[in-house]
Amino acid sequence: MGDSYIRSLMSTGETVQRVSRQHWVTLVATVLVNGLSILVLLALSTWLLARPAPIEPPDYFRWLGYAALLAALWPIGRMVADLLSWQARRYVISTRRVMEIEGVINRMVRDSNLDKVNDLVLRQSLLGRLLDYGDVDIITGSDAGLNRLNRLSHPILFKKAILDNKEDFDALVRGGLPMAAQDGPASTPVDAATALAQLQKLREQNLISEEEFQRKRAEVLARV
Repeated sequence: MGDSYIRSLMSTGETVQRVSRQHWVTLVATVLVNGLSILVLLALSTWLLARPAPIEPPDYFRWLGYAALLAALWPIGRMVADLLSWQARRYVISTRRVMEIEGVINRMVRDSNLDKVNDLVLRQSLLGRLLDYGDVDIITGSDAGLNRLNRLSHPILFKKAILDNKEDFDALVRGGLPMAAQDGPASTPVDAATALAQLQKLREQNLISEEEFQRKRAEVLARV
């Protein structure tokens, strides 16, 4: 999965700020388990096939050798699949959301809009601090509530990038709205109409979510 696919997911005016992936430590288990299985099966197959053929058929050892050789295809395929899955999984921070992209053939994209991010929780073990990986919990106001990114590489930089872009996004939304859409004195109908028009423009440009648009719209109408 290249950068072109990530760019194709961006909406109008949205840009990619950071692309991360899981740490290589995620692959240790699959490499050790499947790699050891492959070595054992190949060694067993070699030993069985190298035995002298019996005087009388059938040659059961040769059949077992071929069976062990075929069985080695399973851990090989499992390890290749895990490597491709790790390669395809990306964690993207844009100017308006955090995206989790996974899948080699069938793709899945999970979004957490920056305006819905309520809190971030970083967890690092001693080994995680030494190797620079950790878990990042993105706590949102959506129905899901929690999106956990496991064994993320450079998690501190990833968390800082989310906070920096969330601050910029919030400032953009606040800066793009007139006083009628912000806290302040009661507005006139003309101010309210202007505020609603600018809110609609921000929503069409995907700079604010539908939830944020409805909340701000209600605030504007309540102040008229």
